[in-house]
Amino acid sequence: LLMSIIIAILAVMIAAKLGPPNPPAPQVTTTSPPVTGLSEDEKKAALSVVFQHPLLAKILSGNNWSLVEAGPWTQNGELVGAALLIRLNEPVWVEGSFSDFDGKSYRAALWIGSLHVLVDLRGRKVEAISPGMTIPPQYSEPLLPGLEKARQVVANRVPTAQSIVFNGVFYTDKYPTGLAFFYVKDMKGEYLIAVNLATMSVEDKYTAPVIKR
Repeated sequence: LLMSIIIAILAVMIAAKLGPPNPPAPQVTTTSPPVTGLSEDEKKAALSVVFQHPLLAKILSGNNWSLVEAGPWTQNGELVGAALLIRLNEPVWVEGSFSDFDGKSYRAALWIGSLHVLVDLRGRKVEAISPGMTIPPQYSEPLLPGLEKARQVVANRVPTAQSIVFNGVFYTDKYPTGLAFFYVKDMKGEYLIAVNLATMSVEDKYTAPVIKR
């Protein structure tokens, strides 16, 4: 499941290459005539659906945001809906249920800097929400079970760490207790390290240096 979760650092550190790729954007088919873009009315309709979703409305109503991208979601050359990328002006702590563009669901509690949203314009409903994880604007750590032990696991992995900042935790079928992510900085660089909260061990599959753009 995590192979399709967006895990992006949208502050100074961007695009940590963890292995999991971003969810694939819905593609325009080759059936003629293709849909080449969304009209302004279609974008407004998509945002109207977004604000009818309880979690999205709560996130966006209380924060400044911008619509960065809005593309068509098509099937057999016909417009089904819209794929939106929404960027928040400031990181926001969010707890809730999410779903990838492939339909897989999971729970998460994390700092987010962006949202990928798939909107069905015909059915006027949100089909998928994928959050873009980021680092908090200042050190602020929620009280979550096992977090201090997980921090120590990270400190043991990177004993030269100058700072260890909690980003968020994902709850999936594979990680029902949670997979926590920490942003770590030392003299050699910056890293995103994942810790399995059930085993209190580093998950190397989702651990990698942060790549700056």
